[in-house]
Amino acid sequence: MADTEIQPNPETEKKPDELTSSDLILRATQAAERLEAGNKELSRLIGIQAKMQVENTLSGKAVAGKPIMTDEEKSIASAKKQLEGTGLEDYAFPSDKK
Repeated sequence: MADTEIQPNPETEKKPDELTSSDLILRATQAAERLEAGNKELSRLIGIQAKMQVENTLSGKAVAGKPIMTDEEKSIASAKKQLEGTGLEDYAFPSDKK
């Protein structure tokens, strides 16, 4: 897109009150061409992003619906699993239910 960009030349640049209708039409046409090129690039990038989301979802890497555990929660879950069946889990992690 950088090759279609028009660099203004301060020596030949006209002041706003000196612009003719053909100058305005030319500028509008150039702006429209840049917008169209930008829209094509955006559309291409959105397509790539959609493909990546599908790949993540199908490969099981997606986070959809999975609760994200903090490091502290992971440590507690690991400790509970190690103490499971020893009888000490009730002392280390008393339940709220009584």
